[in-house]
Amino acid sequence: MSLLTNVHILVPTDFSECSERAFAYAKEIAKPLGGTLHLVHVIELIENTKQWGYVYTEIGDVGDLIEKDVTEKLTKRAAELQSEGIAAKIAVLRGSSYTHLTDYAAANGIGMIVMGTHGKTGLERMILGSTTERLLRTSVCPVLAVSLPKEG
Repeated sequence: MSLLTNVHILVPTDFSECSERAFAYAKEIAKPLGGTLHLVHVIELIENTKQWGYVYTEIGDVGDLIEKDVTEKLTKRAAELQSEGIAAKIAVLRGSSYTHLTDYAAANGIGMIVMGTHGKTGLERMILGSTTERLLRTSVCPVLAVSLPKEG
């Protein structure tokens, strides 16, 4: 029996160009194997820190609005996958990307993670660190890190 038959593939997304490319790879892997794609977005909560002027991400209903928007996007994508014969599940989580993705993988029998090498850029990238790098080093299942093609 193949290790990849009916595999559950975790596809973290922040809707960046790089995560969209990883999604395309995951889709190509899942279809012939009868795999299930788990489309997961983590709303990163930034702790209040003096260095960043006591920044908070959960101001009023902003977190709820983001979650509603992300859920709609993931639901639409899951419906498109299912129309193509690919099973899909979605999840929107709040907190540490690395922690939630690791916990999600363990709780859902994930056999492979397919994710972009780079997500959002700028201040957000500096604050969040490299979730991909941490998962590559510590994951109990294979991680496929997908980068954007080099220009030129």
